[in-house]
Amino acid sequence: MFLVKDWEMFYTFSPDSSGDLVDQVSIDKANQRYVLDLSANELVTDGYDESGEPIESKFVSRLVFDLIVEGLKKRGFHEIVFE
Repeated sequence: MFLVKDWEMFYTFSPDSSGDLVDQVSIDKANQRYVLDLSANELVTDGYDESGEPIESKFVSRLVFDLIVEGLKKRGFHEIVFE
């Protein structure tokens, strides 16, 4: 789970699940980077930042999700990978 203030987040259902897992992309426009969470628990779609402000991910279709990720790569955004 990766929640950061001022990032835009989008999610869709993971193709490998029965609806309880999601794929989410968190986008940092200012620094041209993104985090891709695949087959994550649906609880990653919302939360709170350090100030207690709500952070919400927007649901999109699989087609739109794939277009967003493809577009980020084409625009030169860098993927951040946490291990």
